[in-house]
Amino acid sequence: MARPKKKGLDYFPVDTNILQNKKVRRLKRRAGHVAFVLYLQILCDCYANSYFVKWNDDYRLELSESIEIQEDEIEKMVRLMVDLNLFDRAMFENNDVLTSVNI
Repeated sequence: MARPKKKGLDYFPVDTNILQNKKVRRLKRRAGHVAFVLYLQILCDCYANSYFVKWNDDYRLELSESIEIQEDEIEKMVRLMVDLNLFDRAMFENNDVLTSVNI
């Protein structure tokens, strides 16, 4: 019996200096440490889902429940991440997708 094909990755490398990254520092300064946790959650989801996630109501609800913050706060934080170029603006605005060249 053939083994089903795996979608996405089991792990991804995170730079040891991620907390010194200027964009990450700005994110934490403007939106708090929970924004960094949200950023890591989205990265994990992107890598597990073939390098992107679809930004929609279902995904916002999933994030809200997993991180235990309101959906409107998540929306603000994600838009800040896009403004800081942690995620690709064109893909976000044109396709409702969170991804980046680095991912």
